[in-house]
Amino acid sequence: MRAVFGVGMMLVVLAVGLVLVKQQTKVLVPAPAPGATAASAAPPAQALPQAVGKQVEGLLQQGAERASEATP
Repeated sequence: MRAVFGVGMMLVVLAVGLVLVKQQTKVLVPAPAPGATAASAAPPAQALPQAVGKQVEGLLQQGAERASEATP
């Protein structure tokens, strides 16, 4: 009897986990704007890595400035 109860509880936990994963994937994938095509909604493939690179460089410069200010 305990084995049946244990297996049943594992199935309930698995079902709850799958429902939560499904809800989270809906949150992560934004819905496209009405009337927008996929090409106009997505940024160009080359612009994204360059933008990330610029952001990383800016953050590194900020870190270097903070480190130099903190050094006596």
